[in-house]
Amino acid sequence: MERLLSTEEVAEVLGRPPRTLRQWRYLGMGPKYLKVGAAVRYRASDVEEWLRAQEREAPPVPDSQARQTIGPLRRLLDSKGYHPRGGD
Repeated sequence: MERLLSTEEVAEVLGRPPRTLRQWRYLGMGPKYLKVGAAVRYRASDVEEWLRAQEREAPPVPDSQARQTIGPLRRLLDSKGYHPRGGD
């Protein structure tokens, strides 16, 4: 049987506060969940499926706007020690 995750565990994985997941449930959004008595639980597979469905591609950016954005973005990433693809 697949392990069930609590709201707090899913919130931690998603980097969102637990209240966001409660609000999503109220609004009929977010990952599928189960009610086990009064407890809310999530299957990891349902959370992963929901995450895959959230994937989006960024719209194309005009070259001039990209140049204005890339410099500050690289400086921010460098300051955090993040170097994708070997620091290209």
